[in-house]
Amino acid sequence: MKFFKSPLKRAFTLIELLTVIAVIGVLSAILIPTVAKVRSNAKRTQAKAQISQLTLALTMFKQEYGYFPVIPQNKLNGDLAYNATTISDKARQMLMLELLTGRDADPSTTTFESDEKNLTTGTPRAQNKKRISFMDLPINTVKIFDQDKKAIIDVYGNLEIVVLVDRNGDGIVTDDEPSDMNGDGTISAGEHINEFPSVYASSGNSLNSADIKTTKLSLISNSTNTYGVRAPIVIYSAGEGSKTKTSSTKINAEDGVYSW
Repeated sequence: MKFFKSPLKRAFTLIELLTVIAVIGVLSAILIPTVAKVRSNAKRTQAKAQISQLTLALTMFKQEYGYFPVIPQNKLNGDLAYNATTISDKARQMLMLELLTGRDADPSTTTFESDEKNLTTGTPRAQNKKRISFMDLPINTVKIFDQDKKAIIDVYGNLEIVVLVDRNGDGIVTDDEPSDMNGDGTISAGEHINEFPSVYASSGNSLNSADIKTTKLSLISNSTNTYGVRAPIVIYSAGEGSKTKTSSTKINAEDGVYSW
């Protein structure tokens, strides 16, 4: 009887193993940055979509009431800073959220129902008298603070979102536009934007007015040195906030997220 020996199993040589590892390393070097870029682009697209939603809400507001709402200090959350951990001034910091959604953002109070005797310009009810909901807010665009008070954030978690509107009806938002700069809910004589506001990202890095002006704005008038955007509504935020310019805390203006 003959016995047959099974052939020996061939193992990988060290050179073959090193070759495979090298190929995997090369593929990883190619694919990982590509995947990261795809994710970054997808998030930026989401941020632009949110800005478009806000623009549409403000457009519908004007169509309904014939005017744009008063926006405290030209920001969606008033003077709420990028690193805020509490809401101290509900009337200023939650006004736009309540005004655009037609609902009270603080369940412990009933602003819309109880403001009958205090219809100052700076209250949601005074500006959105019909309690119309001009927009819905997905969970990822709302930040909850103490006692369930809420604020609007962008997809990067930024609290500082600038909102500027064309109040004189010339179709251009300029750095000389009438504005509620002190955030008291009214636009007094002489109050105007002066310059497109700087904003901070949630990272603490800043997108500066001067960089926005030189990079993203058009010269509207040589005689008055006025800059602006040819649009009825201008909205922007610092975006991801991790990409820096010359300083370790300054964001390149091109990396912000803009409505135009």
